Amino acid sequence: MELETLQNILNSKKRGQFLTITYQKVLGDYKKTTTTTIRLVDYNNVKAVKEMKKAKGIDPNATIKEPTKPSANKYLGNNLIYNENTGKTRLQVFLTNKHQPHCIYEYQGKEISQDQWYAESGDKKATPSIMFSVLVENILAIN
Repeated sequence: MELETLQNILNSKKRGQFLTITYQKVLGDYKKTTTTTIRLVDYNNVKAVKEMKKAKGIDPNATIKEPTKPSANKYLGNNLIYNENTGKTRLQVFLTNKHQPHCIYEYQGKEISQDQWYAESGDKKATPSIMFSVLVENILAIN
């Protein structure tokens, strides 16, 4: 998806609104297409982050400050982050507790199982996180 198109879509949405995103990951002849429900929120307003702050004795409503060392990441607004080192832009999204991602795994255009995908594509299983990033170029649709 083009960055300008994505910015226009995100500008028309309210913060915290539930959105459906479809994105893909391509590894050679292997392709994984994922559709899931996400939210675009401020990191400091996520329930798990507030609980983590509380456990550490930090005010849950306090804002986590930016790192003091220089970063190659530039915030573009709407949870879009541009990395100057890679020249790529990614969208930072938050999963919801109520919705499960739906993935379709393919090899040379034919559907395969999840087990085949991980055994043959070279991709590694990741532990689910409340927050993850998707490269803008990998986003197929968002609404």
